[in-house]
Amino acid sequence: MTEMEEQVEYIVPNTVYEQLVTMALREIPGVAGTRGRGIVVRRAGEALAVEVHIAGYFGDNLEQLALTVQQHVSTALETMGEPESLAVQVTIEDLVLKEK
Repeated sequence: MTEMEEQVEYIVPNTVYEQLVTMALREIPGVAGTRGRGIVVRRAGEALAVEVHIAGYFGDNLEQLALTVQQHVSTALETMGEPESLAVQVTIEDLVLKEK
């Protein structure tokens, strides 16, 4: 790190983390949208806890969907936000039929 980088202080509001999660969800096949509480971001210092409430598609493997969402959202947050610690909880709240 350079001396200039060490002096930079910045704040990333929770709304930006919510937008980041929303964009990450759009990249995942099998996510039919958010439901219920949607995306909830909580912070304690540099630690992030994120709840993601989604709908999946009827007939898809829901366990695999939840794991994919958790991994993809975690990667996006770690890459762009660099939290000291991160927890991503996924809740599949609804199922929808795929359009034909």
